[in-house]
Amino acid sequence: MTEMEYRGITAKGFLLLAENRFRNSQAFYEEHKAHLKQLAVEPMRQIAQALCGDMAALDDRMVLQPSRMVSRLRRDTRFTNDKALYRSNMWCMFRHPRDETAPSPCFWFEVVPEEGNWSCGIFVMNNAPRFMAFLRQRIGEERVAFLHAAEAARALGAHLEIDAFKKERVPEADPQLKPFLNAKSFHFMFSSNDLSVLGDARIIALLRAQYQAYAPLYRLLLDWTQAFSAGELNE
Repeated sequence: MTEMEYRGITAKGFLLLAENRFRNSQAFYEEHKAHLKQLAVEPMRQIAQALCGDMAALDDRMVLQPSRMVSRLRRDTRFTNDKALYRSNMWCMFRHPRDETAPSPCFWFEVVPEEGNWSCGIFVMNNAPRFMAFLRQRIGEERVAFLHAAEAARALGAHLEIDAFKKERVPEADPQLKPFLNAKSFHFMFSSNDLSVLGDARIIALLRAQYQAYAPLYRLLLDWTQAFSAGELNE
């Protein structure tokens, strides 16, 4: 699939997604299913397809089948208090297979009616406290490389999102590293409320540039997650 085939996500698509969630009706969904797929699902899959080559060059273990990378319209409500059947947002994730429970770095792209977000961070299913302790150690050991990677992400306007411990884990740390060393999790995110870029191939060029800026961070996180997983297997 080429970038010229990208048909865009338009205001009409966002309105239909929002109405589908507001009505929360299987009957309404079934009646408009074809249009929802055309206006929202397929454009997201086209974006994913356009970036597959870039992602494969960065990490050949990524899942790169667009149908497995893009969110479904029907929400999984088993583990949430929000029981709405349908979503008004759409997301795409570039990561290792979901059945792998080891930590892995990932990129993701999400669109909501108000803005678009594209991010790089860590997906952790099991052993999160042990992994984050390992990550703090590696950040300290490879301080220069990590700060360089973080600055490359910031240079294109990404901001740091942190879920921090209430009590600092490393109070004596270098101020530049302290936010990361006292984090339960973190990721870099670029946000924009200019949704017009979603209407044509500009979004693909924008995502490509942003993910290239995230690439040094991704490579570091990939090395560290693989080292952690190898250590877990050898114990």
